[in-house]
Order: sequence, then structure tokens, then C-alpha cells
Amino acid sequence: MTLSAWVAVERPARAAEFGATAQLAAGQQEGTFAFRFSGKIKFAQEDAFPVRVVLTTDKQTPVVEMIVQDGSTFHIANDLPPGGYQIRSEVMPAKENVYWGANGPSFFINSEGVIRYLPSEDSLVHVKKLQILTPNRQHLATTRRSDMILRWAPLRGAVRYHLSWAEQSLPQFERLDTGAEDTPGQEFNFPNEVHLNRRYEFAIYGFDADGRKLGYSEPFYFYTVGAKKVAEPKVARDATEPSPLIGPSGPPASSAPSEPKMSSVPEPPTAKGAPFFGVRPQPIAGVGAEGRGGLRVAGIGFNSPASRAGMKLDDVITNFNGVTITSGTSVDEFTALVRNVPPGTKVIVEYYRKNVRMLAEVTIVAKR
Repeated sequence: MTLSAWVAVERPARAAEFGATAQLAAGQQEGTFAFRFSGKIKFAQEDAFPVRVVLTTDKQTPVVEMIVQDGSTFHIANDLPPGGYQIRSEVMPAKENVYWGANGPSFFINSEGVIRYLPSEDSLVHVKKLQILTPNRQHLATTRRSDMILRWAPLRGAVRYHLSWAEQSLPQFERLDTGAEDTPGQEFNFPNEVHLNRRYEFAIYGFDADGRKLGYSEPFYFYTVGAKKVAEPKVARDATEPSPLIGPSGPPASSAPSEPKMSSVPEPPTAKGAPFFGVRPQPIAGVGAEGRGGLRVAGIGFNSPASRAGMKLDDVITNFNGVTITSGTSVDEFTALVRNVPPGTKVIVEYYRKNVRMLAEVTIVAKR
């Protein structure tokens, strides 16, 4: 797959590394730029054509849609205004329980026609949906490790499974511990001490002998005795939670936008002019490339830089300004990343929304 962002010197720009850039030619309409893309659709196992290929904005608004019938090269040619975009491929309804959709490049075009994009596979590769046998949504474990046995259906051709997990408190969903392990079989006996009133979150990826990803599961959960079950996969949100938004301060998170309310509680003192991004993060396992996980947006400030860039609650940040974010990245480490960015600087943020990789350009501001 080549990203033919036609540059002034007529050489193709390839998504070889994070932050690769090129200069697009002017489009036919003023304020737009000529974007060209060529790619192929592949499947980890048997073909499942036809598929739907779509170019969307970073707010998931379709710009170009087409049906691809086979593995021949397809082409996208469109004049685009500045903004963030994503190319992806979706299987048809008959195959939605068999294959995941495939993500192509995410990219951002600025007002001068400079395109900056993230790396992607050589092709849009659809991989299988790995079937979990145990646990199910109703599973409630005790505090014995023997009750924390994971089983899944074998994935044809897979010789290695990579499992990642996170232990979380309830109802705050605070990360208490994380881990990852490889296994050749289709069963995993949780090796750590098991605690009351916890949610244990898991994700599994399957790989062949050459290390190619064949499939992966949705995140799934064990609850232990004492845990009050909540709707999955939403994060419990409480305006009284003590964790501050990233940056010196910010409004409490809520599940839906609401009118500002007057409060007699003063904001905590902050350093005037400190860098501000505007999210409250919580680590999460099993998201992003190879299931490394990231930081879930558990709260987002009203009219904050992150909100203005199109980010939403439950997005999972996997790269901030060129730095990879995993489930092992602490909130303090992420806070330090934000505070090291001078106000007024534009940063590229990679994040996942419902298994779709997205890209946003966020301008860090000074909190006053």
C-alpha cells in the first residue's frame, strides 16, 4: 500500500515512520489539496470479499466510500480541505462475526497542504475475531486462582497467543496491576493473587509462526465476589472523583454534555500558564498495536484542547506527540509528557475509538 501524497518533487511519501510528512498539490477548489491513495485488501485467512472501503474525517464523517470486490489495487482520489482523516475497510454483514474491520493510515493535512501521517500495514489486512469460551459476561469468580481460567477457541494457523490483562478497582476503575504473557495453547490459568471486589480485564491476540497477527478478541472480564457489576464497556464516572484532568485543573467528567453549573467550591490553585491538554486518563489493557493497551479518556474537559480536536470519553490514547502510550504508562508519566509541551504547540495524538485507530492534531494551551 502506498500513500501517494503527490509532493512538489513528484516522489511518493510512504508511511515509514511516525510523523512522516509531505507537501500536497493544490486541489481544484480553493482551500483544498489533491490527495491520492492506492491500496489492497487482504485477509489473514480465507478471503471475505466484497468489502467497503471508506475515507472519513477524524469525526467519522464519510468523505469517500467504495465497494472493493477482490484483491486488486484500489484507488482513492479526492480533493480534501485541511483536517484529520482515516482510511479503513469494513467487512459486509455476513462476515461481521468472522473478521474485524481493517485500519489504513490516519493522517492530518494542515492549512498549507502539508500532510502528516501515522504508519500502517502494507495492505489493509482483515484479521479474525477470536472467540472467547470462558469467561462470559455473567461470570463471577471467587478469590481462588482456579476460578480465573481463560479458554478460547483455537485460531487456525496460530502457534502463539499473546494475552494482556489489567486488575481494576470498582467502581473507580483504577488500575492496580497489569501484565502480559505468551502461551502456545488455548487456556490460561491466572497466576497472580486474586482479590475481592475487582474487575480483571483481558485481551488475546493470535500469531502464526512468522509473527503475523491472525486475530484478536474483544476485551473481556472477570468480576470477583463483592464486585458490583456495571454495564460494559462503559467506565463508571463520578463527578466527585479526586483524580484531576491532565493539566492544572478542569471541570468534572460527565457521561453527556451539560450546561455549566455554578459551584461554591473554588478551583485548586494552579501555576498560571501551565500546559493544558484536558483529559483524565485511566490505563487500560488490550488496545492498540499488539494489545499493548493505552490510556482511556475517563474524563474530558468542556471546551478543552482535546475536546476541540474531536476526542471523546472512552477514546484510548496510544501515542502522544511521538511517544508510545501503553497500559504500563502511568498517569504521572503522561502528565509529565503534557507539561513538557510549551503552550501553543501542536501535537499529534493517536487514539482508538471502538477498535478504530484515529489521529488528532491538538494545540496545547496555557491554563489560566
